[in-house]
Amino acid sequence: TLKDRIRGLLDYRNWFHFTLFYQKGQDPRKELTDARFNVLSGGEKAMAMYVPLLSAVHSRYQDARPSAPRIISLDEAFAGVDEENLRDMFELLTQLDLDYIMTSQILWGCYDTVPRLAIYELLRPSNAHYVARVRYRWNGKTRELIDQPDQPDRPAEALL
Repeated sequence: TLKDRIRGLLDYRNWFHFTLFYQKGQDPRKELTDARFNVLSGGEKAMAMYVPLLSAVHSRYQDARPSAPRIISLDEAFAGVDEENLRDMFELLTQLDLDYIMTSQILWGCYDTVPRLAIYELLRPSNAHYVARVRYRWNGKTRELIDQPDQPDRPAEALL
């Protein structure tokens, strides 16, 4: 039907086709099939997903005006990626000139590969009806506390 054809045309998953390859150590480059993906460790799987994602975002932003924002947003950013690879992931973000907004329970982003970073930590004291925020700045070498947690004048329910 016409409706099905239009739905198919507007489905962004049909707009691009990617064939992913990977290389481990000195082994030759291989296509990343489902079978090969399923034998990778958790960290290797995460890297195999994030690197193509970030590369695709970068590729699409290449068509934008130079003044356009180059933002990517990740929830539970880089979950499953080990510490050494985290450093490399942030280096890749810097090399691709991407700005980012990320959430994580453990990730700070303070790596020597990150030239500067604004950080907000959200804290909810036990049984509190509010969430406090603490701001930090990373200058490429040290994380600096910008301000102390806010103390709201009223509980969050009063703001709704």
